[in-house]
Amino acid sequence: MLVAAGTDNVMFNSVDIFSEMRFLSSLCQIDEGQVLRICTRAGALALGLNCGVIESGMDARVMVLNKDSYNLSGAKNILRSVVRRARAGDIVFCSGDAGAGVRMQ
Repeated sequence: MLVAAGTDNVMFNSVDIFSEMRFLSSLCQIDEGQVLRICTRAGALALGLNCGVIESGMDARVMVLNKDSYNLSGAKNILRSVVRRARAGDIVFCSGDAGAGVRMQ
């Protein structure tokens, strides 16, 4: 069975994948690696998209986060920190666009 998560309801929640990951991680008591897969590769598979992992032959959809942001600086476990602490403002680059969190140089 494919388990996927994403954002789809602006009326009741924000369209924020980081909020969804925090919710899944705390509610379902699953490890951060599973949460990230559910929100990336599994979400892409559920929608019939050829992305969600960095692999040869896959479509490039990349998000870069600022590891020195207030939410991520000093992280000992970066995967855990991304799933539990990252926010949209931490995005530096997303699929070809500079994010709001940091100016690209």
